[in-house]
Amino acid sequence: MDAFQKKRRACFVSLWLAACGVAFASCGPDYIKRYDTALTLRQAIKEKNIDFPLPASAHNINYAMYADWQTYQRLVRFQAPVQDCIRHIDVVLAWDNRIYGLTWIRLPTEFTPARTAS
Repeated sequence: MDAFQKKRRACFVSLWLAACGVAFASCGPDYIKRYDTALTLRQAIKEKNIDFPLPASAHNINYAMYADWQTYQRLVRFQAPVQDCIRHIDVVLAWDNRIYGLTWIRLPTEFTPARTAS
């Protein structure tokens, strides 16, 4: 093996190792955030990562987000009276429309799905 072939092989091995390093470094998620203990509304409002509009009566709030390339998941779980949640849905839909550039419509609160024949 002459000097040119040795340099060529060393260059190839170096590039291969660099490519493997870049591929390995990009294997993890782009973003991950979770709160392991339930939050109060006051704590949730203070957190800059929690931008979901919660009703004023929300408590026992659990929140998590995960993003990786084309995947994005957001988990929001909280306890609040049902009527507060129904009154607050317009705020949530407006937030969703603004964040994701979508247009959701709200079904009437007295909407009941059609029953299927058994």
